[in-house]
Amino acid sequence: QINLEGKVTLDVKEKNIKTHVSCNQGIVFSDPDKDTALLGSLEVSQGKKIAIAREGVYSRQLKRLLLKGQTKTIFEKAQTLLQEETVKKLRALEVKDILKEKTMVVADEIFFSTKNGDASARGQVAVTQKGRFARSDFANYDESSQTLILSGDVFMKKGKDWLASKRVVISISKETFEAQQVKEARFKF
Repeated sequence: QINLEGKVTLDVKEKNIKTHVSCNQGIVFSDPDKDTALLGSLEVSQGKKIAIAREGVYSRQLKRLLLKGQTKTIFEKAQTLLQEETVKKLRALEVKDILKEKTMVVADEIFFSTKNGDASARGQVAVTQKGRFARSDFANYDESSQTLILSGDVFMKKGKDWLASKRVVISISKETFEAQQVKEARFKF
């Protein structure tokens, strides 16, 4: 066992998927079948996804990264990715406005596949995108289609309009929400 402290980074590359992780502490084992523990101010970037969490576990064997503890993940459209130099030049207010346009997922846990870029979230999943809000029990993200599917008891709201359904499909690239199997709704005109 090797205990790492300070600025710890982990870079994983599987085919064309690159995952970069930084944190304050890491616990690594010489046995490649043992998981790597990642602790403190965890930051993850993978393609068009950026996430933060309190802690995580990387499994080389399962080819996945589990983030735990108030996870927040931003899913970006390919054409709206910002270079770090650009973000530094923008004022704080501009950055806040830009982030409002992104799709953000907050959950108790989120899993990132280091093999294909897919992700799944569970436990008090909340999604915001362009003034819309949805919450559910589970969410699954398909990297190839840039689609996020919320399932379970799903609640979706925009302004004073709301609906409850079994499933909501969110397109990251088209910036749309589509409710399926609607159980109840209220709209004000």
